[in-house]
Amino acid sequence: MRIQHWLLGIGSVVAAVFTVAPIFWVRYIPAHDYPFHLARIAILSMGEKSALFGTYYHFGSWLLPNMAMDAVALPLTFVMSPEMAGKLFLALTQLAFLGGCLTLHAVAFKRWSAWPLLSGLLFYNGIFLFGFFNYLFAAAFALWGAALWLWSRPGWGRRCVAFGVAVVLMWGHMGGFAVYAILVGSFQLHTHLVGVSREKWPVALRELVLDAAPFIASMALFLLVSPVSERAGDGLTYSPWLGAKPYAALFSLQSGVLWADVMVLLGLVALILTLFLTRQLVVNRLLLTAAAMLWLAFVVLPPDMLGSSFADVRIVPLAAMVTLIALGTVKTPTRWAEALVLTLALSLGLVKTAALVRGWQSDQLVIESVVNAMKKIPSGSTLFAATAALEPSMVLTNPGAREAWHPPLKHIGSYASVFGDVFVPMTFADRHKQPMVVVDKYLPIKEFHGDNPFKVYQPSDLVALAKRITEQTHLPGAPALGDVFLLVVGTDLYPTLPTLAGYSVFLADDSFVIFQATSPALPGAVTPAIGVPHGG
Repeated sequence: MRIQHWLLGIGSVVAAVFTVAPIFWVRYIPAHDYPFHLARIAILSMGEKSALFGTYYHFGSWLLPNMAMDAVALPLTFVMSPEMAGKLFLALTQLAFLGGCLTLHAVAFKRWSAWPLLSGLLFYNGIFLFGFFNYLFAAAFALWGAALWLWSRPGWGRRCVAFGVAVVLMWGHMGGFAVYAILVGSFQLHTHLVGVSREKWPVALRELVLDAAPFIASMALFLLVSPVSERAGDGLTYSPWLGAKPYAALFSLQSGVLWADVMVLLGLVALILTLFLTRQLVVNRLLLTAAAMLWLAFVVLPPDMLGSSFADVRIVPLAAMVTLIALGTVKTPTRWAEALVLTLALSLGLVKTAALVRGWQSDQLVIESVVNAMKKIPSGSTLFAATAALEPSMVLTNPGAREAWHPPLKHIGSYASVFGDVFVPMTFADRHKQPMVVVDKYLPIKEFHGDNPFKVYQPSDLVALAKRITEQTHLPGAPALGDVFLLVVGTDLYPTLPTLAGYSVFLADDSFVIFQATSPALPGAVTPAIGVPHGG
C-alpha cells in the first residue's frame, strides 16, 4: 500500500508538471482575451509611474464578480513582471483544477486514487482558448469548496463556511459561484431526497432550505454592494439557432490540437470499456448527480446574462470533469486497474502537453512579429485596431474557422499597453467587469472604438474606417491623443493594400500593417484606395 501511495504521489507531481508546462514554455499565451487581461495588470501594476494610469484610466470598483486575476496577479507584480505574474496566475488555475479534482474525488470515494489525474486531459479547453481566466480560476476553487462541503459535518458551522466560500468565489467570478452552488445543491438534493421516505420529506425540505441560506445570503450581499447589480435587468438572451449549444459544447472541450483531442477521447473510451467489462469500474452517485445538474444547467442557461458572454458554454468543461471523476476503480488486492489508469493518464498527458507546446510554439512567430512592431510605437501615442481576418468562433465547421485560432489575434493590439505607454481604446475597461475604467475625458474615444477591433474585410472598409478615425480625433474639443496609429491585422487577405490619405505606413509585415496618422490631418481627408503592393 505504501508503494502505491508513493507511485500516486509521484504520478501527481508529473501530472502537475504536464499541466503547467505549456504556460511556461512559450512567452505569449495564444488565448483570445489574454492580451487585454495582461494589459490591465500591467497598467494597474505601474500605477502613477505609468503615463496611462491617471491620464486615460483610473480605478473603478473592486466589488465586482470578476476579480480573480486582479486579486491574484496584481499583488504578484510587486515581486515579478506583469508577464510572469499573469503566467503564474494561469499556472495556479491549472494546478487548482488538478488538486480540486483529486480532492473532490477522494472525499466522495473516501480514498485517494489515480483516476482523477485523467481530468488533467481536459484542462486546456475552448474556455481556456477564449481566455475566460477569471471564471476558470473561480471554477477551479469551486471544486475545492465542494470537497470541503462534503468533508465537513452538517450544521451551521458548515453553512457559515459555505457563505464565506461563496462570497470569495463570487468576487473571483460569478460563474465560479454558480458552479459551487450547483455542486453543493446537487449533493444536498441527492442526500435529502433520493431514497428518503415521504414521511421524512418535510424534514428533508427544511434542511434543503437551510443549506441554501449561505448562497441566498451571498447573492443578496452581491446585489446590495456591487455595481453589477445594475445589469440585473438586462434580461436573458437565447440564440434562435438550435445548433448553437451543440457546436459550442464541442468547441469548449477542444484544446486547439484536434488530433490530440481525438487521441484523448479514444483513450478514455477504451479505458472505461476495459474497466467496465472487467468489472473494475465503479460510479459515485453523488458526483454523478452533480454532473447531471451541471449538464442540465448548460442546457437551461442562456448564452448571455448579466453582461457575460457564453455563460452556458463555460459550464461544459466543468460538467465533463465532474462526469469523469464520478467514475473510479474498485479496490482490488493487485490494484492493476489503478496502475492502468495511472499509466494512461501520464501517457496521454505527455502526448497532449507535447502537442500543445508544439502548436503554441508555431503561434509565437505570428504573435511576436506583431508585438515587436508595436513596441516601436512611441510612448504617449494612441493605437486603434482593426482586422480583415476571420473572427475566432466556436463554430469550427466554417472554412478558415480553425485557422483563426492559430493564433487568435483579435485583441493583440492590447499588448501595446504592456510594453509601452500606448493608449489602446479597445482594451476592456468596463466598470461592471474590470476595476480599471476610462476617465470621462476619453470616454468618447472608448465608445467610438468599443471593446473589439473594427472589421475591415474589404479595402474599402479600411478606407472608410481611416476617415472615421480622422473625423473622430478632430472633433471640436477632442482630447489630445498624441500620435495616432492604426493596427490592421489580416492584410494578407487584401489583393492590394490601400493607400490612406492622411496616413503613412509605419511598419508592415506579411499579415499586418501599422499605419501612422500624418500631420496635419484634417477631418475627412481620406481619399479612395489606390493599389499599392501588399507588404510595401
